[in-house]
Amino acid sequence: MTTLQLFPSPDAAKKEVGLVYHYLSNTAYDRGGSRSNPEEAKIVAEKVMEHARTRPDLTLGVATFSTAQMQAIQDQLELLRQEDPSCEDTFFNVHPEEPFFVKNLENVQGDERDIIFISIGYGRDANGKLTMNFGPLGRDGGERRLNVLITRSRQRCEVFTNLTADDIDLSRTNARGVEVLKRYLKYAQTGELDLDMPVPTGKPPDSPFEVEVADVLRSRGYEIDHQIGSAGYFIDLAVKDPERPGRYLLGIECDGATYHSAQSARDRDRIRQDVLEGLGWRIHRIWSTDWFRFPDRELKKAAEAIEAAKAHIPFPIGKTPETNNHDSNEDKDESETEVDATGDPIPEPKPNSLAEKYKLAELSISTNGLDLHAVPYDSMMDWIQRVVEVESPVHINVVAKRIANAAGFKKVGNRIQDAVKFAATQGAQSESIQIKETSLYETFLYWTGQKNITVRDRSELPYTSRKFKLIAPEEIQEAIKLIVSESCGIEQDDLPRATCRLFGFKKVNWDMQDEIEGIIYKMIERGELTDKAGSLVLTTVK
Repeated sequence: MTTLQLFPSPDAAKKEVGLVYHYLSNTAYDRGGSRSNPEEAKIVAEKVMEHARTRPDLTLGVATFSTAQMQAIQDQLELLRQEDPSCEDTFFNVHPEEPFFVKNLENVQGDERDIIFISIGYGRDANGKLTMNFGPLGRDGGERRLNVLITRSRQRCEVFTNLTADDIDLSRTNARGVEVLKRYLKYAQTGELDLDMPVPTGKPPDSPFEVEVADVLRSRGYEIDHQIGSAGYFIDLAVKDPERPGRYLLGIECDGATYHSAQSARDRDRIRQDVLEGLGWRIHRIWSTDWFRFPDRELKKAAEAIEAAKAHIPFPIGKTPETNNHDSNEDKDESETEVDATGDPIPEPKPNSLAEKYKLAELSISTNGLDLHAVPYDSMMDWIQRVVEVESPVHINVVAKRIANAAGFKKVGNRIQDAVKFAATQGAQSESIQIKETSLYETFLYWTGQKNITVRDRSELPYTSRKFKLIAPEEIQEAIKLIVSESCGIEQDDLPRATCRLFGFKKVNWDMQDEIEGIIYKMIERGELTDKAGSLVLTTVK
């Protein structure tokens, strides 16, 4: 048997130690908006306050899979701490060596606390849809990042998510980090460390017989994977659960009569089937001789076996136990190697890129001896307008930096930023510029006379001006349209990388990918993009 069964702890309640699984079925990942799970963030923040009130002696840290989820938790927690300041001097300010933190996966390495809360954030959206994007886990070395995270707690680790292990469909990703996450969630739910989780191997079918059976079942609407690895064996065909794509309803063995004529082969397969059934598989056998002589009968039997398996799924959607608690003994990678957070390199943009070269505003500024934040409003407003007219849409921090540099200031302090923001706000009231704030609290300025958004190549800008968060969502959207149009269709998984390349970025990290995918999702929802034969195309307006 290849599933590790853990013996029970003498502490039946396990309130103080181990791994706790919080299944938040009524929450949703806001994929097209904030790219966080707001309700999950609220629950985690409430759990932090509960900890602060009841166990202030134990240190605590919160780790998230994304910057957006980290920000959502921080915002919720700030509100709760303002409502109840009683914990400030009893918990939040009394652990100078190991202070409370909320960090994303990229920054949590090296931190240890008595208790760690993990907020996954990614998951099913309000429509029940799940993509296989889990931020940094989808990159090379993602499994090491996860391993570092789940070994940060000395006493207890609590996981908050609207996912179960069965939700994660490994046939839709080859990321090792996502596979490890699936195993970890299963262990958190069941207490069983499954070392041989069924995984699509990519191996070709063993025989034409296997291909024929699969084709007939697919014609009846069933989703079939070939050669699934489990417990060191390969299952010929596996029928996917349509409601939980990460789960297989039934394993089908396509047995040839010649191969199975020997007594040793039958004995071996009997043991093999015992092992697989011990792992939770339901196995149905189809003999080639029976299939070719009585195809309708055998097809009916196979279909009945699949439908029977559907009726015996132990945890249908929405019925998974709310909280399970198990010993936190996940195998540890001793190396705990830190991985470059910027992700995989992507090719340099081509010289004949579709994007225009980014044009910088040229200013000549005199403050007449005044500090920059103290200049008259009309002067500041004039400078802002000159920058925005050239660089629209432009991040407000970029505007402040352009003005400060032109005035001879190397650094942009809070007072300069506040002065620029105040003047921009006044300018927006006079309709010379427009201000927009994104869901991640980034502020952009737009020139009201601008007719079209231009996609701009930033590869030659100074490093401090090449941050992806400085690109307005509308410009990213235009880049997506440009790529899809020029490519006559592109796979959705390839689109974030192509978008980054168009803007002149050599590397793409998970925050960049997450933001682009969120915009793609919105465009699909609005009907601007359509999936056609596996590729995204611009929707034809009739």
